Amino acid sequence: MLYTYARTHRYRSYYLPPPDRVRATGHPIIVPVYAPALKNPHYENGGPDYHVLVLTGYDDTDGVFIVNDPGTKDGEGLRFPYDTFMSAIHDLDLENYVAGKKAVLFTKQNGLAEWFAGLNATQ
Repeated sequence: MLYTYARTHRYRSYYLPPPDRVRATGHPIIVPVYAPALKNPHYENGGPDYHVLVLTGYDDTDGVFIVNDPGTKDGEGLRFPYDTFMSAIHDLDLENYVAGKKAVLFTKQNGLAEWFAGLNATQ
């Protein structure tokens, strides 16, 4: 198959699967965050209020989630302590960035035919 597309499933929750389940899904998890809470040294001026990262794994030995950050040139494989990362997760709230609800996007890869079938179902 030449092309694949991702379908996302949005879950608003204070719950993120345990680190071992994150890797077990085999799919990236897209995570909206209040970036200043991460204290990422690669951000200028503390980072944007609202930002999106891709959760790619974890390291139980160091107690960190591993993410890719498309918003910085040094964003591949960044590591954040479990508690720091969990507290930074926030969906967009235009009135109060810090108060956004917890939300993550789970992705699932689909084939081209499945993707087009999904488009036809929504019309």
